[in-house]
Order: sequence, then structure tokens, then C-alpha cells
Amino acid sequence: MFYDFAFRIPAGTPKAAPHEQIVNLVSGVIHHVSIEFPAGCRGTAYCAIYQGAHQLWPTNIDEAFNAEDFTVVIDEVERLPAGPNQFRVEGWSPNACYPHTLTVRFGILSPEAITPFAGIGPMLKKFMRFVGVR
Repeated sequence: MFYDFAFRIPAGTPKAAPHEQIVNLVSGVIHHVSIEFPAGCRGTAYCAIYQGAHQLWPTNIDEAFNAEDFTVVIDEVERLPAGPNQFRVEGWSPNACYPHTLTVRFGILSPEAITPFAGIGPMLKKFMRFVGVR
């Protein structure tokens, strides 16, 4: 499953009062996150993603992604529990003269797609012992 969200940051939005958008995701495992900064941002638009009060991306707290005509791609493994999962996308653009629309995407694998691989490590160890490799 892939989720695609347009995230429009109004021009002149300060970091102290960022624009926010809540995105709802299903349970599963996030395996891909991307944030597309279109041409024209010129480094004036910033974006960070939170789950509750915890900043997930970028990992370094109090920082944000910023780019020009570039897509930030994150290959991740973030497990989402059953039930509603809300993420908050925050953005600001204090020096922008125009609003900027970023595209935020999430790739999620269903729990069923992950389950067959969950026990492969212990099984491989048992097999290696069985064939005489310690």
C-alpha cells in the first residue's frame, strides 16, 4: 500500500508556528517514506514528520528536511500497531514569497506480508546446527 499526500505550506510560515497536517495510516510496517520538494522551493521550505510528540524523520531532533527539486527517500522499518495510526507532518517556510506544495508518501506492508519472514532467523540457526555448522 502506498499513501500519497499533498502538503501545502503557506508562504511566510514561521518555524515557531508550523503548518500541520494529520495523516492517518493503517497498521503494518512502514518500509518507505519520501518527501518531494518541487523546483522553486529554493531551500525555503522545511518538513519534519512526527508520531505524537516524537519526531521520526529526520531522526536528528529539531532538524528538518529541506531541498530544491529533489525527493528525500527513506527506506525504513517502522512497525505500526493495529488501530488508528496518526502522523503529523509539519512544515514551515519563513522566507518564501509563495506557498509550496510538497508531496509526502508512505509505503506500508501489511502484517500478513511480513509474518512469513518473522521466524526465519531461528529456523536458519537450527538448520545450520542440523547440518553440522556451528
